Amino acid sequence: MRVVKELDGVRIGGVNIKSILYADDTTLIADLEAKIQNVLNVVVVESEHKGLSINRQKSICMVISKLSVTPSCNITVNGDKLKQVCQFIHLGTLISQDGRYDK
Repeated sequence: MRVVKELDGVRIGGVNIKSILYADDTTLIADLEAKIQNVLNVVVVESEHKGLSINRQKSICMVISKLSVTPSCNITVNGDKLKQVCQFIHLGTLISQDGRYDK
């Protein structure tokens, strides 16, 4: 994850945030699909250099949007498109595609 340090994510309060890490859970964050794909590509390559691989069955993508029709998410790992979800649980908190969260 040190390699992605300088890549673009989302600026919150002047801080560039591109990932949330906890134990073996990683959440990647960006405000554009191209940015998240770039960060993910770097994570995949660097992981492979260390003998690790991304579990595609556990990997998902989600677009947080206030639009009535949620944009599609076309994020891939080595050519395999990740499943798009409308909500997921991160560290016991349910996060939904409209930006709401519930513990």
